Amino acid sequence: MRIATLICGDFRSCPQTIEHIFKYVESIGSVDYYFATWTTTRDHWWPKDLSATTQRTVTQTDITTLFTGRNLVAYYQVDQAQIPSFDSTYYYQG
Repeated sequence: MRIATLICGDFRSCPQTIEHIFKYVESIGSVDYYFATWTTTRDHWWPKDLSATTQRTVTQTDITTLFTGRNLVAYYQVDQAQIPSFDSTYYYQG
């Protein structure tokens, strides 16, 4: 069985969660991965003053390193500055 898997969200939690996702979907079949995240990430989201001090750029290497040895078909980075702010919603996931 071949599975297409889209992983999306803020990059900050990927290093802690991605192996669990890999283990689950790869137990089902062969996987084509697609990944979407922001161009920047922060170690903290709230409070905003602390959040701003931890902001950093998400690089191509950050993304491709997560998928070493796996079939990363495509990835996309969204520049959050180019879209309106919708705090506390799932708008960005959509």
